Amino acid sequence: MKLLKVKDVTAKLGISRGKAYQMIRDGVIPSVNIDGCIRVPERFLDDMIYQQLLQAAGKDKTRVERINNLFGDRAERRDN
Repeated sequence: MKLLKVKDVTAKLGISRGKAYQMIRDGVIPSVNIDGCIRVPERFLDDMIYQQLLQAAGKDKTRVERINNLFGDRAERRDN
């Protein structure tokens, strides 16, 4: 499992450092604290993004299909 630094999270999501810390504090972005260092498991971040994309797509089957194609076989494993 790959652990990301906050700067990696900000780059991946295109958000500011302060916003990333706020989202971590609020529990929106799952994280672990390793001896005072905040790390975000990449898999959890990808899951969060995937779930939000699915929620935004709603019942639009075409959009859901595109999202599943974007995430590839990882999407299939999440459904099981």
